[in-house]
Amino acid sequence: MRDLVTLLVVLALAAGAGFAFFNWKAETARAEEARYEAGLDQMVDAKLTSVRLGGLRDELAAHREARLEALRALYAIPTRSDQLNLGFGTLRGDWAASYAHYAEQAGRDVDNNDGRLRAEVDERFGEGAYALMGERYQAFLADMPRRTAAEDARWRSRTREMMDALDDYYRRNGRYPYGDFRVENGRVVEAETLTP
Repeated sequence: MRDLVTLLVVLALAAGAGFAFFNWKAETARAEEARYEAGLDQMVDAKLTSVRLGGLRDELAAHREARLEALRALYAIPTRSDQLNLGFGTLRGDWAASYAHYAEQAGRDVDNNDGRLRAEVDERFGEGAYALMGERYQAFLADMPRRTAAEDARWRSRTREMMDALDDYYRRNGRYPYGDFRVENGRVVEAETLTP
C-alpha cells in the first residue's frame, strides 16, 4: 500500500511538473506572439507615417463607425485623393519586402502578405478601407496617362507663353530681363530693373 501511495504522489508531482512546464511553454508562446504583434504594429505605423498616411488614423478615429464614409469623403477632395493614392501605392508596393524582412528577423514564416496588409489597413482605417483604397488606387493608375498628358500640355502651353513673352520683351527692349521677372497677360514684368 505504501508503494501505491508513493507511486500516486510521484505521479501527482510529475503531472504537476508537466502541467507547469506546458503552461510555461504556452505563456512563453503567448508572450512571444504579443511581442511579434507589437513589433509589427510599430512597423506598420512607421510605414504609414513614412508614406504620409500616419495622421489619417487620427483623422478617421473621430468618425468611429463611419470611418469608411469619412475616407470616401476625403477621396472626393482632389489633393487629398492624390495624397492617399500615392501613400497607399507606396505602402502596398513596399509591403511584401518589409513584411518578409520583419517576419524573417522574428524567425516566422511569411503568411499571406496581402491578407495581412488588408487586416492592418482595415484595423486602422475601418473595415473595408483596404478594398476602397485599392479600388481608388487602381482608378488613379488607370487615369494617370490622361493626367500626365494634360499636365504635359499645360506645361508646354506655359513654356510657350513664357518664350513668346521673352521674345516680345527682347523685341521691345533689345535685351532679355536681367533679374527676376514674371509673365502677366503674356507680358514680362520685371521684379527689379537692373542696368548692365
